[in-house]
Amino acid sequence: MLQRTMNWLTTDWQLKLTAFALAFLLWTTVQADTPGQWDAEIPVLVQNSDMDWVVAGPPTPAFVTVVFRGPYRELLRAASERPSVIVPFEEVSDSAEVSELRRNWVRMPPGTENLDVVDFRPSTVRVPFDRVATRLVSVVAQVTGSPPTGFELAGQPEVEPAAVRASGAARALGGIDSLRLPPIDLSDRRAHDTLEVTIDTTGTGLVISPRTVRVIVPIRPILSDTGALGQSEQQSGRSPDG
Repeated sequence: MLQRTMNWLTTDWQLKLTAFALAFLLWTTVQADTPGQWDAEIPVLVQNSDMDWVVAGPPTPAFVTVVFRGPYRELLRAASERPSVIVPFEEVSDSAEVSELRRNWVRMPPGTENLDVVDFRPSTVRVPFDRVATRLVSVVAQVTGSPPTGFELAGQPEVEPAAVRASGAARALGGIDSLRLPPIDLSDRRAHDTLEVTIDTTGTGLVISPRTVRVIVPIRPILSDTGALGQSEQQSGRSPDG
C-alpha cells in the first residue's frame, strides 16, 4: 500500500502539481465570489457648506460600525483601504445637529462596487457647530536677540496695519486678544528696516485678512559721547574750547 502511494506521488509529479494548483485556484476563485459580511468600525467625517457656521468639534461618535455585505474579494479590498462616512451639511440651523446616516454617504474604495451597506450602529451622529463671528484683532511684533555692537533698537517695532480682520468660530475668536508674529532676530540688523511678515494662524481655525503685514524695525547706530558732544556744539555754533 505504501509502495503504491509512493509510486502515485512520484509518477508524473509535475502534472499532478499543475492539477493541484489549478484546483486550488478554482477553489479560491469560487470562495472569493462567495457572499460574506463584514462589520467594520470606520471614521465619520463632516462636510460643511454653510458659510455662517463652522464645525466646532468632532462628531459624536467619531467612529461608527458599518455592516457590509458582498463578495469576499471586495470585502478584503475594503478592509485594506478603509471606507469612511462623510456627513454633508448644506444648511445649519442650530449649534448641535443630529443626522441619520445614509448608505450613499459611505465613501468606498475602487473595486468594491458590489458591496452593500446593510446597517449602521449607531444610526445617527451628533455634530457641534458654532456661528461665524468677525472682529478686528491686534497684531503684536516680537523680537529676539540684540543688534550688533555699535547699533541699537531706537524704539518698539511698529506693525502696519496694527489690527487685522479675523473670522471664525465665535467661541474661539472670543478667547483671542491678539495675534503674535514670529520673532524677528535683531542680531544681524544694522539699519532701519521694513519687513513683510505672514501671520501664522495654524491651529486657530481663523480666516485672517490681510494675511501679511509690515513690521518697521527702527535700528540706528549708537552715537559715542564724543560724537554726541561735537554734534551738540556744532548746532550751538560753539567750539569745545570756547
